[in-house]
Amino acid sequence: MKSTSQERVVRTKRPNNLKTAIELMTIKGAEVKEVDGKETLVRNAENAEKTSRKGVIRGWTYIFFPRLAIYLMPYTKLVPLVEKAFSAAYVQASGVERGRAARSSPKESPPDRKTTTSTLRMGAA
Repeated sequence: MKSTSQERVVRTKRPNNLKTAIELMTIKGAEVKEVDGKETLVRNAENAEKTSRKGVIRGWTYIFFPRLAIYLMPYTKLVPLVEKAFSAAYVQASGVERGRAARSSPKESPPDRKTTTSTLRMGAA
């Protein structure tokens, strides 16, 4: 991360803004709506449930490498970007999970040699 300030308070506040935006989106289901001609964050319980079920995959760790501009954005611009990032990550992670499931599914093993041999003998007799 590029240096944003010499003061520790400013440097620690910026990453906390991103963490808060993620929490607003995943836990509270925050959406940006225009109220009285001004964009504001609105809590939406349905959106929170949808995001928690479809946006975040259990057992996965999400790592962000935000640019400096992300740290300086207001929440009304940051929350939709975070939602878009989680949606893209969900699509990719789902593909990886499907690939793992396909590789780890039990393949048909060849028949046991003893069983095959005894079956052949019984058929010939």
